[in-house]
Amino acid sequence: MNLQIKEYYNIFSIKSIWKELYSNNEELTPFQDFDYAKNIFKTAIIRKGYVPYFVVIYNQDTKQPILIIPLMKRLKPQVDKQFYLFGDIQACDITDFIYSSKLTLDEMKSCIKAFRNKYKGHFVIRRLREDSLTIKAFKELLPNISYTPYTYVRIPPQDDIETYINSLSKSMKQNIRTAYNRLNRDGKKISIELLYPVKDAKRNIVNDALRTYIKRQITKYNNSKLSELYTYFFYFYIKHDTISLKHNKNGFISVLKIDDTIAGVMMGFEHKSKRSILFPRLAINDEMSFYSPGIVLIIETLRNLLDKTHINCIDLTRGNESYKYKMGGIEYYTYSFLVPEKL
Repeated sequence: MNLQIKEYYNIFSIKSIWKELYSNNEELTPFQDFDYAKNIFKTAIIRKGYVPYFVVIYNQDTKQPILIIPLMKRLKPQVDKQFYLFGDIQACDITDFIYSSKLTLDEMKSCIKAFRNKYKGHFVIRRLREDSLTIKAFKELLPNISYTPYTYVRIPPQDDIETYINSLSKSMKQNIRTAYNRLNRDGKKISIELLYPVKDAKRNIVNDALRTYIKRQITKYNNSKLSELYTYFFYFYIKHDTISLKHNKNGFISVLKIDDTIAGVMMGFEHKSKRSILFPRLAINDEMSFYSPGIVLIIETLRNLLDKTHINCIDLTRGNESYKYKMGGIEYYTYSFLVPEKL
């Protein structure tokens, strides 16, 4: 296979190529969606001394693009040019190349070799999903380098809510009973609202959900009053994942209310398979902590998804917080590694 490499600095120059490849690969996550990537591009055209740099590889025999390697490239010229993956940024939990499911392992290896032969210097890859064709190709090309795993957790596909609850540990089932008993004893009414797509939801409930999440972030990380104002502004108007959440067609928010007060929120993106949602954001209202809103939020969100949609999997994404395992989560991984100049 003869390969041709072209380079672009503007993501919109390759919009149609990106969308075509992404649409033909069921395994790519919402973090590889063009509409998600464009919001990273808009908010971080130059960051930390790097600029976006997109390498498109074509099959010269068919004249068709087969792979996009989205990169950040060091802005200042140095002896060693350095690259890292474009999606390697806070709030983008998973990275990958952009390619069709029709691409074979051997073709991926050929593309990687062609890229590395042309582009020298350090190439850092982080958050590359474990089931990606990309990682399989690198592991065959570079079996002896170090691949550092990072833990992610998801609640696997469920058939119904009662079977799910019964699958949990004895202590967790008791915690669930205690949470609902407290709510019933105190005459509290709970309700769950699924905002999907978020872009079509009422602005007031979306903004209230965002405030709940931001307040939890501020409380958790002990931000000062000065940074508190900036944090609200940053999360509402600048942060790329908030922009995607509010405007992309797959943005999803689950809002738990106790009486008329928001007790917890989960925010994320529906997978293109329409079978799971990836939730990088989960927050509770500390004032409602007595009622274990995090537990109730996950239970009621999953209950409503199973009852009303085809979605049966809640992916809690990056991090090994204990609550994820207590709620029946199982681990999966992404990998980080340094690509040497010589393959």
